[in-house]
Amino acid sequence: MILLIPFIFGMNISNPELSRELKNLVEAFKLIRNDMRETFNTKGCTLITIADPQYREQHERIKLDILKYVFNHDTIRLRDTKLLSRKIITFSVILVDNMKVFRESANYIDTKRFLYSGYHIVIMLDANLIEVQELFEIYWSKNIYNVLIFINMYEETLLLTFELFDSTENCGKVSVKVINNFQNGKFINKIGSWKKFQNMNQCPITVTTYTDSIAVFKQILPNGSSALRGYEYEMIQYIANMLNFTLDLVYKEGKQEWGVVYENGSCTRGFEDLKNRNTDILLGDLYLKELRAKYFDPSAPYLNYPLFFILSKQPRLNMFQKMLSPFQSTVWILIAVTLCIGISAILMINFKFKLIKLIVFGENVNHPVTNLYTSFFGQPQTRLPYRNFSRILLMTFLIFSLVIRSAYQGSLYKFLQSDGRHKEPQTIAELIDKKYKFIIAKTNIDIVKDSHPKMYDASYIMEENDEVDLDVALKWFKRTASFASKTTLMNYSLANDNFPYKICKEQFLTFNIVLFYNKNFFLKLAIDEAIQKISMHGFMNHWMKKYDKTDKWRFIDRKPSVMTFDHLSGSFSLLLTGCVLSTFVFVFELIF
Repeated sequence: MILLIPFIFGMNISNPELSRELKNLVEAFKLIRNDMRETFNTKGCTLITIADPQYREQHERIKLDILKYVFNHDTIRLRDTKLLSRKIITFSVILVDNMKVFRESANYIDTKRFLYSGYHIVIMLDANLIEVQELFEIYWSKNIYNVLIFINMYEETLLLTFELFDSTENCGKVSVKVINNFQNGKFINKIGSWKKFQNMNQCPITVTTYTDSIAVFKQILPNGSSALRGYEYEMIQYIANMLNFTLDLVYKEGKQEWGVVYENGSCTRGFEDLKNRNTDILLGDLYLKELRAKYFDPSAPYLNYPLFFILSKQPRLNMFQKMLSPFQSTVWILIAVTLCIGISAILMINFKFKLIKLIVFGENVNHPVTNLYTSFFGQPQTRLPYRNFSRILLMTFLIFSLVIRSAYQGSLYKFLQSDGRHKEPQTIAELIDKKYKFIIAKTNIDIVKDSHPKMYDASYIMEENDEVDLDVALKWFKRTASFASKTTLMNYSLANDNFPYKICKEQFLTFNIVLFYNKNFFLKLAIDEAIQKISMHGFMNHWMKKYDKTDKWRFIDRKPSVMTFDHLSGSFSLLLTGCVLSTFVFVFELIF
């Protein structure tokens, strides 16, 4: 029978005298609690009782003493599933009378109720080493490994734990280890750390990977043999050296060997191997996505990649469009307005003001409008005006025309030789509005389906076994946007020295890159700590630069820049200044 006795803080209950052995258990636990005070306070410790009816009185007495040192409000029976299901227990102290009652309750110890990487202290009132071995094996079968046991044996109070990789010959086998001995009111040795798996003693860990751009790839050596290279390959090698395990690498050639994870939990390829426990770790530039994290445990992130769209080449400009391309539309409008004002003034003077016509144009000038055009296009004037203000006006117009004409001719020469194309969309909204077809791999369709329904409706989904080069995929539709990441660019860089495509400036998402393990993988915390050290010391950036060629690309853009009003404002200012000056001269000449 397993009893529940509520703990009331500050209760005053007389505690009958305990035997010396049981007193030592309580005192030893007190020292552990003092050494781990911060953990007790932050994690919240739960006292769990597993009592044998034959030893009820003894069990109750020692529980009251232990309760004094448990900083938490929970005291529960192990079989009280309603209380156990409230939350996952991170830190537990389990008071057990003997191995018999523990076996009866062992089914309630699992990772749904107890955090597999949490901290668990077992106080066993009656046990021998064989039973301790059995207890540790029960915990390890549930993937729970941070376990300490207090027992009385040979008139001593021992603190025990278990090791799994204490030697190459003992890989994965539970081995009981005495880590401390309580004598004369104190431990003989320093209590030490809870950390495990810092030295795997060359025990093998299986890692599955595949060809993925420069993350992992096979390189042919000069002697004809091959070797794996890549920044993620170097990372896992470094982690293996840090934790001292042997890397049992399974390399799969081909694209998209990582596979797909579906809503119902079924998987393909690499993820299927991981689910079936044919491998311990899946490696290869994997995005951290909600669906993947639902069925597998991700590592600490070591890179993050933006996701964007690579756009197919825009249609070429026709010859007429190229003729207009050198100037911005604002410039063309200002040139047209300038010529219209000049022609309107000439026609008004020519037909309405005969006297002013002689002053402005001079005698024997029969086609002033034609003269305006010929001046604008650089033809010489056969007859110059007699008045100073007319000469000033003509001079400023000739300079204005020279600047405009020279700028246009120089820019037009470049445009006619260039591969001029229409401007690419700059945002995802523009891509959707302009009816682009989005090419998205099946592994990424879950990202688009929820966040961008309109994009999903306009998507072409590449099946898992589709292996299409970027150059080919971008020609499938008239307007194509291919879902891509930095990995896509790096993969393209292996065979190309430049990048001829445009990228939509608006990023779609940013993803963390992680390793994936099975749920409750025992090496997760140790590997995550190693990854954090690698990132903190800049090793990932070093390995990335070693293989990434995209920084050396020549992004070819032969399209000359369009000349805006800012480029040509000086010529318009000059023309305006000349008009104002000639007006003053005209008034002066009329008066004097």
